[in-house]
This record gives sequence, structure tokens and C-alpha cells, in this order.
Amino acid sequence: MLRGYVVEMGPVEAVLGNPLHPYTQLLKESVPVPDPVDKEAWAKRIGLSTQEVKEYSRVGCKFAARCPKVTDKCRQADPPDIEADGRIVKCFLYKDNHWEVLC
Repeated sequence: MLRGYVVEMGPVEAVLGNPLHPYTQLLKESVPVPDPVDKEAWAKRIGLSTQEVKEYSRVGCKFAARCPKVTDKCRQADPPDIEADGRIVKCFLYKDNHWEVLC
């Protein structure tokens, strides 16, 4: 879930083993490693920021400000729930079943 929206739903093995939504991918990558050598590089890699992000009132995808795969459409409209690879994902990357090419 992100800001009250389910962004990806399906079998645990599929969602955690091969996440489709960029937010789910970020969550998986953000699991801290014990005593990382370069903590600033790790924070930058997973998109940590000290800036306040007003995602609750923003139009469009709630993850658009931090998503590495953001498009203009993501900032203009809420993404629909889309069935992809046996699960539901709230992301324009998977619209019209073109997800294999886009990711």
C-alpha cells in the first residue's frame, strides 16, 4: 500500500519475488544492509529524501514524485488497477498488457 492505495496485489511469492510496481521494487531494495559502507549512496539509491512530499493531495500517481519510471501520464491521472502476470498492479506501465516491453 502507498498513501492508502493498494499498488500491487497477488501471491506473496510473485509480489515479493518479482515485484512489478516501482514502489514495491523500491520497498524490496530498501531493506537495509547491516552497517553499509556508504550510507549516503545507499540512501540515494533507494530515493530517500529529507524534503517533504505532498503526495496525499497530489493529482495522479501517489508515487510519481519518486518513481524512476514516471511518465507525464502518471502526473495527470490516477493509474487504474491492471491485471498483469497473475496479480493486480496500480501502474500505467502495465496498461494494455504491454508490461513485458515497458519493464
